[in-house]
Amino acid sequence: MDLETSNIAVPPRYRDSPLTLNGTFSSQKPDATANTTEIAATAIYHMMQGFLATFPQYNPPDNSSLGVNLFAESYGGKYGPVFADVWEAENERRQNGTTPPSSSVGIHLTSLGIVNGCVDDLVQGPYYPSMLVNNSYGIQALPPLQATLMNNSFYQPGGCRDLINRCRAAAAAGDPESRGTVASVNLACRSATNVCSRQLYEPYSNSGLSFYDIASSVPESFPPRFYVEYLNTASVQTAVGVPINYTDLSRRVYVGFRDSGDFEREDVVPKLARLLRAGIRVGLMYGDRDYICNWLGGEAISLAVAAAAGAPYQVAFPAAGYAPIIVNDSYIGGAVRQFANLSFSRVYQAGHFVPASQPETAFQIFARIVLGTSVSTGAAVDLAVYNTSGPANATSSLKPPPQARPTCFVRALGDTCDLEQTASLAAGEGVVINGAWYAASSDWAGARTTTPPTDTAGGSPTQTLTGLFTATSTPNDAGGSLCRGRTWRAAVLGSLTVAGVLVAGM
Repeated sequence: MDLETSNIAVPPRYRDSPLTLNGTFSSQKPDATANTTEIAATAIYHMMQGFLATFPQYNPPDNSSLGVNLFAESYGGKYGPVFADVWEAENERRQNGTTPPSSSVGIHLTSLGIVNGCVDDLVQGPYYPSMLVNNSYGIQALPPLQATLMNNSFYQPGGCRDLINRCRAAAAAGDPESRGTVASVNLACRSATNVCSRQLYEPYSNSGLSFYDIASSVPESFPPRFYVEYLNTASVQTAVGVPINYTDLSRRVYVGFRDSGDFEREDVVPKLARLLRAGIRVGLMYGDRDYICNWLGGEAISLAVAAAAGAPYQVAFPAAGYAPIIVNDSYIGGAVRQFANLSFSRVYQAGHFVPASQPETAFQIFARIVLGTSVSTGAAVDLAVYNTSGPANATSSLKPPPQARPTCFVRALGDTCDLEQTASLAAGEGVVINGAWYAASSDWAGARTTTPPTDTAGGSPTQTLTGLFTATSTPNDAGGSLCRGRTWRAAVLGSLTVAGVLVAGM
């Protein structure tokens, strides 16, 4: 594996270089992986069949208030709705007798959560220029004129919007099941993907800021990548029983999806609307410092879903005001608009990876979506009639945090290391500790004596910790202090008894 590009060569072409790693990886064969979300959805459905048949306790019956909860992130804005739609379609086949019920397991889906999801460029595309110059942090990533030119290019003939429409027309006519095997459809949709990338994403690279956090310069090393090194230790791999090395991404899968133009092929907003009409909760959670799938576009998606769902969502959801997301008795973590089973949350001081930036806020939103409570307060509500109240827009202006010093992770050189660090590593200089490169071992934080942290939150050792919080009042802190909530305890996630949670990321 080339550490600078994450490209994997099978059989290995690189040996004895500090910038490469030998390992055991997947085959890298193009015909051995999915190249569209619909094909991946079928594979995931069969995986779920095997899992739930083996562990039925994670799939409560339809009359239970709990069930399977699917949470997806980033590209999951596309695959989350498609996966859920396939599950629902297969359930319907079991119910109408098309598929014998004895031959499969019904998947009792109760909620779909999307975290900073890229759902549809037709809806979200116009909000990329807005995020450049009109974000909540007063950051001007590019000159306003360039933002205007980006916006104009989106609408011009042969621009992103035009080519998406051509792609979808071609796909509907030539490859309605999205098998990714029709060359003309792949070409049309790949062209749309390439043009949209050039018009909406690539100009931002000139800003010198992270695509995942407008308040951070590149290279950027948040979230920390220590877990990648940990997952590649022999003891962990033996315990898990995996035959291959762990990697954060697959270049081969990326190329397959890119070449089929997968992302632009289909409007998935109607699928989200169908889920709502079927009584499934749909929760959208967006960190407000992300650029690549920004919250302005996410808000537009929530309104598009409400409109597509019809009555009562099309009127009642836009009419619902934004309420504070009360995380604990001292902190407001964001703002939420919620009506019935649809919610949209803007999370303060969070980038693309919301649970890493704001773990306690993300957990409260996650738990409240799963449990069907108020995302604002955590209180039990009747979702048939519940709506938030407050301002019509989430307009809070915040201060960006101070710049953090990046850490150079050798398994993510291209993202976290600058050219000087990469050159030093290639020359055999410095030291690598826990997967991170340091100019000297004394730069490693662990080389300095520290006092073990003390849990100041109190509580009996025998107390059952759920981490759930229900607000009885509204704190004064509205995210501007960069507070990340109270001390986060590892026991929280493990002690919440929620059946069948599946979390997937990009």
